[in-house]
Amino acid sequence: MNSLNSIKALFQQIADSHVQIRDFSWGPELLLSSLVETGYPLLHITPTNATVNLNTVSHTLAIACVDLVRQDDNTMQNEVSSDAQQILVDIKRLLEFGDIEWLALINNPELTPIFSDYKDVVTGWRMTLQLDVDLALGSCDIPALPPWACFDPTNPCGGIGPQGPQGPAGSGGGGTGSGAQGPQGPAGNTGAGGALGYYGGFYDSTDQPLIGASAAQVVTIDSTYEANGISITSGSRITFAHAGTYQLSFVAQLQNSANSVENAVFWIKYNGNDWANSSTEVSMQPRKSSTVPSSQLVTVVFVGTAQNDNDYVELWWSGTSTSLRLRYDPPGIIDNAPATPSVIVSVIPVMYTQVGPQGPQGYQGRQGYQGPQGSQGPQGFQGPQGLQGSQGFQGTQGFQGTQGFQGPQGFQGLQGYQGPQGLQGPQGFQGPQGWQGDVGPTGSPGATGSAGASGPQGWQGFQGPTGTGGTPLGSFGISIDGVGTVITPGVKGYLTIPYNATITGWDIFADQSGSCVIDLWRDTYANFPPTVADSITGTEKPTLSSQQRNQDNSLSTWTTGLSAGDVIAFNVDSASAVTRINLHIRVTKL
Repeated sequence: MNSLNSIKALFQQIADSHVQIRDFSWGPELLLSSLVETGYPLLHITPTNATVNLNTVSHTLAIACVDLVRQDDNTMQNEVSSDAQQILVDIKRLLEFGDIEWLALINNPELTPIFSDYKDVVTGWRMTLQLDVDLALGSCDIPALPPWACFDPTNPCGGIGPQGPQGPAGSGGGGTGSGAQGPQGPAGNTGAGGALGYYGGFYDSTDQPLIGASAAQVVTIDSTYEANGISITSGSRITFAHAGTYQLSFVAQLQNSANSVENAVFWIKYNGNDWANSSTEVSMQPRKSSTVPSSQLVTVVFVGTAQNDNDYVELWWSGTSTSLRLRYDPPGIIDNAPATPSVIVSVIPVMYTQVGPQGPQGYQGRQGYQGPQGSQGPQGFQGPQGLQGSQGFQGTQGFQGTQGFQGPQGFQGLQGYQGPQGLQGPQGFQGPQGWQGDVGPTGSPGATGSAGASGPQGWQGFQGPTGTGGTPLGSFGISIDGVGTVITPGVKGYLTIPYNATITGWDIFADQSGSCVIDLWRDTYANFPPTVADSITGTEKPTLSSQQRNQDNSLSTWTTGLSAGDVIAFNVDSASAVTRINLHIRVTKL
């Protein structure tokens, strides 16, 4: 079962593995005056709230990252503040894209600066995270079970009880009744779970310096954590043994040893060709000293489809200086920590309908023996009908087995070709016209000619199989949290649309009854950030008016079309009374 200790252990692991964090603490609100003996930069976490839901527990955490600076050094204060902010951004992106199955980030946190003057000057940033943690409660976690839950030692989940015997028949003319019906057979075993999808975890244990400035260079991968159906070939190719849709996550440890700002760019190649709109640009700060380079984690996450078996993708990069490199650290560099790979890659499938096989049906119990038929006596008065025997008690129903994972939906079959139309048969000859008789009596009419034979009808072509259809649906949205205070107006977050789609409706929910108006601005990545001039909501902005929930499915004044790569901004126009808002935008993928 996942608990608060599980969350603490996760953040301890993040702090231990991050190249910049030097110390970690957990507990009440940070008292900077008492931390003069603490290592810096420091990551401190304070649990502030928890809500138990049906299948999850929602935790609210206040996370602070601070470092020491000198009061008279403004340049150092700005640099330390920037590093602390980047550490919190790294943690947020790791929780969002790090493939942690039992935990989900449910808000886009706002960062607020920290500046405190005690024995030394401490500066940094604070953010509030909301995390949903799976309860993962199984039957072994339940403290007590009722006495009937496991009465059958051969079937721990409880089978169907036997059917009671049939009551005796009423007295008749002298024959004997039938034998009792045999008991019903036990229930069949629960079917097996769904099939395991294809996945892979990989890394590289070498330094990868940029060989030439502004020259494209492939990122190498030399080692495998675990994999099934996905492998590394040719030292850099992530190869998919089976066609399908996958999510790929790359984390690279980028370093700059130059005393100047240098830029790097990373992108994806699919089967040797550049993947459109896949570039990620990074600006690296100058080195901290001649012996201490600047470092930054680069994360690339995308979803794509391998069209064929054995297709592959590669990560490529380039930069403005050969002082850039992807850094590998051997074990023990910091506090006996394990090695730090220069690149870490994870690949998981996007699952739909993988269903496990159905378990076998249980055997049917044998029927009871029929009693011997008595000799027929003389028919007399019909006796009264006997009382119907009481029905046996029905056994308790066993627990339902878990359903297997839903597998991916199959591809739609091709439509068959239409067969050619048959040739039309020739038209029959017209019979000769009868002779015209002499004037006077009318002559007999001439014989009618026989009709020509019809031509054979052409063969009809085979009908191709009907392909399966379906409407791909999707959604996106934002959670806005005022952390106990009324939400303020302004832009609250951005996101990128990864596919072409049409907006079909919206739903808005609040923590309590109140009022709120949210506008959506859309623009291309090249024109980021969107502004109010890019509004797509018309006169139907997502709105609460003294309400706790609202929705709209007409969108008659919206601009509903979306293109892959569009950037959406969420702007709060106004709000009153509400402190937490969830907005969901429903779409149909094209």
